[in-house]
Amino acid sequence: MGAHFALSLHERADLEAAACSFGGKLVATSQRAAQAVFDADLRGRTGFLFGNEGVGLSAALLKAAQVVVSIPMPGKAESLNVAAAAAICVFERVRQLRTMRNDES
Repeated sequence: MGAHFALSLHERADLEAAACSFGGKLVATSQRAAQAVFDADLRGRTGFLFGNEGVGLSAALLKAAQVVVSIPMPGKAESLNVAAAAAICVFERVRQLRTMRNDES
């Protein structure tokens, strides 16, 4: 709660332009991606691109990403809502950063 006070929020932004000008690695999510989010390197300056459940990301945003990942989901479920997908991806990034710091100690 209160995270929005620490974030820079933009409404009605040109997402393609923002993606192309981002100064780091862009990671897009897609249920068709061969690489799992747990196998991707999420360290360093990283931005995430999430689409909606029904349509996903546009072709242009997928093309702007350097890495496209999926979230493995055994069973019959096809997708997660965007909040759940974002939470999993951000948690994995935090886990990787924490592991990296512990390895350096």
